[in-house]
Formats: sequence, C-alpha cells, structure tokens
Amino acid sequence: MNIWFRILWIISALIGLFAIVWSILGTTANFQRGLDLVGAVNLVFIGGPVLLIVLVFVVLLIKGWNPSSLVANALIVSGIVILFCFSGSKQKSVLDEMNIG
Repeated sequence: MNIWFRILWIISALIGLFAIVWSILGTTANFQRGLDLVGAVNLVFIGGPVLLIVLVFVVLLIKGWNPSSLVANALIVSGIVILFCFSGSKQKSVLDEMNIG
C-alpha cells in the first residue's frame, strides 16, 4: 500500500475520533450540563457510524491489512469520504448549538 494512502487512512481515523470528542464536549458544555434531545439524536445517528468506521479503521491498521484489490481500495476510500462528511456535519451541529457558526 502506498504510504500516502496509509497516512490519509490514519488522519481520517483521527479526525473521526476528534469529531466524536468535539461533539460530546460541545453538546454538554464540557460536562456542565446534560445532553439535550437534539444532541443525543445527533450522537446516536451520526456519532455511532463515525465511531464504527473509526474502530474498523483502527483494527485494520493494527492488523496490518493491506487492501490488494480495487474493491477493497474503493471501500476504504468510500469509508474515508463518509467519515469526513459525517465528521463535518458533527462539528457543524455543535457549532450551531453553541451559536458560533
């Protein structure tokens, strides 16, 4: 596997993890208040798939899996794109809730 592809894979997993932490800290105001209904729904329906994709990426990276077929590469790239889209929407929802964005 190309080194740039592995670096992109690692960066996308870190961005996804950062988006989940950002969402939890942002919607709870650094744990000073509880999670409201909108934040809980966003965390379940967007944060859940992001967490699942990040966990799959981390497991595959730890095992040293090398996608050798075009289908495997396409699945990894689509996972990275989905992760970036969901992470962006998670950060946008937190900024909207904090009245920043």
